Amino acid sequence: MENTHAEEHGNGNDLKTRAGEKVREVARGQATERARRLAEKARERAQGEAEVQRERIASRVDEVASGLLHHAEEGDNLRFQAERRVAHGLENAAGYLHSHQTSEVAGDVASYVRQHPIRSLIMAGVIGFLLGKLLG
Repeated sequence: MENTHAEEHGNGNDLKTRAGEKVREVARGQATERARRLAEKARERAQGEAEVQRERIASRVDEVASGLLHHAEEGDNLRFQAERRVAHGLENAAGYLHSHQTSEVAGDVASYVRQHPIRSLIMAGVIGFLLGKLLG
């Protein structure tokens, strides 16, 4: 009879242990799901903000292109011709930014950088310098 009582007591401990493990497993699953939902919300917010910024940048590039074109109308020497070429390039860039999602732009940029790393570094430097002059 003692063995039966000990076995029942042991089975009770096993049942408690299994129940505790199940509770922890469910809690981990709930925590994981909550973390996944929070990460998804953060990702969606970041994508939304990236789209807003992409549009703002495209609009600003349009403004700069318009300003350059307006200024370039003043003359026909080499400098004004170069300004017109840059302005048309900026217009194309703004059109591209307006018509593509941020993820597409990022993919295209990454692909271009992989194919042309040195040219990309030079362009980044020039763009940084020009943006510093324009915004500074």
